[in-house]
Amino acid sequence: LDFEIASEEMIRGGSISGNTLKIKDQSFKVLLLGATTCMNIEFAKLVKKFYDAGGKILASYILPYKEENTGESTEVAGIFKDIFGVDPVVLARDIAGNKIKDCELLEKKNANGGHAILIKSPANRLPFLGPYYPLFEQACRALLPIDGRRAIAWKDEAKQSHAAYIMITHKTIGGKEFYFIPNTGRDASYSGVKVILDVKPAKVDLWDTLSGEIKAFDAFGIENGKVAMVLDFPPNQSYLFAITPANDAKAKPLVAATLPATGKTIDLGNTWNVKINAPNGAMIYQDWHSSYKVEAGKAWGYLGVRTFWHEFIVKNKDAITPVKLVMEGIAGDYAWCKDTIDMPRGGDRAHFKWPLNVNIFVNDEKVPITFDYNVEYLDAYWIVADISKHLVEGKNVVKMVCNTRGHGAFHLVTDPWRLIGNFSADDAPVPTLEPVKKTVSTGDIAPQGFPRYHGGLSYMQEVVLPDDVQGKKAWLTIDGTTDCIEVKVNGKPGGVCWWNWNVDITSLVNPGKNTIELVYHGIAQNMLQTNLKPQGLAGKVSVMIAP
Repeated sequence: LDFEIASEEMIRGGSISGNTLKIKDQSFKVLLLGATTCMNIEFAKLVKKFYDAGGKILASYILPYKEENTGESTEVAGIFKDIFGVDPVVLARDIAGNKIKDCELLEKKNANGGHAILIKSPANRLPFLGPYYPLFEQACRALLPIDGRRAIAWKDEAKQSHAAYIMITHKTIGGKEFYFIPNTGRDASYSGVKVILDVKPAKVDLWDTLSGEIKAFDAFGIENGKVAMVLDFPPNQSYLFAITPANDAKAKPLVAATLPATGKTIDLGNTWNVKINAPNGAMIYQDWHSSYKVEAGKAWGYLGVRTFWHEFIVKNKDAITPVKLVMEGIAGDYAWCKDTIDMPRGGDRAHFKWPLNVNIFVNDEKVPITFDYNVEYLDAYWIVADISKHLVEGKNVVKMVCNTRGHGAFHLVTDPWRLIGNFSADDAPVPTLEPVKKTVSTGDIAPQGFPRYHGGLSYMQEVVLPDDVQGKKAWLTIDGTTDCIEVKVNGKPGGVCWWNWNVDITSLVNPGKNTIELVYHGIAQNMLQTNLKPQGLAGKVSVMIAP
């Protein structure tokens, strides 16, 4: 199906012409309604007007019975009861009461050719776990028969089987009919797909979606006044056709098209040299231990000692120092009320200074602490201390000790702490710090020593390009990345890409050896929160050279 996603405002800004909706230069034969209980009354009236004029409407799951800003509306409910023959209020009640047990297709037609279909389905059932999709296809074929469609892509025409991942988008621009036909599947591959476009052609041009080059395209036939093509769709293949319409078109035998020359593709492989441009991090949060000691004094006074400690492992200490400790959640803590009317010293009255009754130790050696509002790591209120000289090979222990007298303010470890430096780390309850490996693989970098990384990790590789690359278009393509990637070629900036983007590197490459550097800037969430998101280059990286 050739479809567009449009807001209520866009549709209301169009017009009804016969049994079609017109939005600017585009005409639409079927209106698909999202599953909603609430709708603007003017838009509801437009839907009814479209149906009365012979329009086709498809709705799923539930129907509107509320008006925006006012709540339940008998007028809105009445409009959709007239269109679909189903009371939206009763339908909503049945869904809430779990009375709908299976998917069901309900149809209603009017004398002007209007056709409305509702696909009822049980609550909380995912569409792909039931018969919803077959019913959706049945509804689409009933509302928009195959012969009346603007575009079709047959995987098997004899079996009336569609190529599921092939999408077709149509636009009319400047008197020409444009059809963009991509294979949206990353792995799906189709050969011999028959594409039928409902236009009588005077001329067909194929636009190269990478280079922008426009070439005349002759590998098509004309069947029943429509353009017919046989195309191959390897993963990510796309075609953009610009067709100049003709008043008449004589039959033309169908010729199978060959793929446009794609030039040379160089897969850069899964293994990359690695360089870290900012401190890596290890979070200490899973295995805190604590103890509390109290000594009673005279006149109701007492001395309290609260101790918190956490272990971590160091391997090859001299190769990973300096290592710093990042403490969050101490400056600005609340204190006990001193009497029944004095408010806690938190929020606007927080002290924001290092508490004198708190000491930090690494392997029982006291660590000097300063707090000066300078940003050393992510946040000006995170306190950073160099603990390199206190580290030992193997097991290390970081400890916070808070001493209080009477009802004095006390402090707890309330947030994760971090260790930062030029090391690799795991996310085990007792994390291990060790030297950074020389290489990483594409895929999640969390299990490769960078679960909490944020700041600029360079994937680096040398690639040899052919002698004739000079003067040809060249692109760097990344199939997938979990965050921003900065591209550098031979030390020069090539641009920034994000999720399947291509970067034009024509002016940066040379015949022979070239250095590719992809700087991954990391997900800050992984350093800020305890839960982990996958990060790094998720898919393969290639250099593509035009023919």
